[in-house]
Amino acid sequence: RNEVEEKLAAICADLLQLEQVGVFDNFFDLGGHSLLATQFISRVRETFEVEIPLRALFESPTVADFAIALDIAKATTSAQTPTIERIPRSSRRVKRTAISQDGEGSSNSGLPVNGRSRQPKPQEQKGNS
Repeated sequence: RNEVEEKLAAICADLLQLEQVGVFDNFFDLGGHSLLATQFISRVRETFEVEIPLRALFESPTVADFAIALDIAKATTSAQTPTIERIPRSSRRVKRTAISQDGEGSSNSGLPVNGRSRQPKPQEQKGNS
């Protein structure tokens, strides 16, 4: 029928070890199970370079129906996929001097820079009692 369905049918036939799979044949009726379904989705992701959930095969177990689900996934994935940009390492680092103003720990958060908790000074203990 079309190139997408041919590729999907070929993936099914290979996984199920069949000579051919028709576009209206049910993946699970042909002997597919959850492990093969996972492998099928993995191959679909590689072949079509699209992110599609495993449940799509359970909801659309025939090649014809899955091809429609794949087209929908392609359309929604390209519209929703954010662009990932690499941030330079230097901008991710925070200088210790920027965090520690008094040399004992963070001046803003009250948390020590070195990860150790600071023991309260004797005056602080008396004032809290």
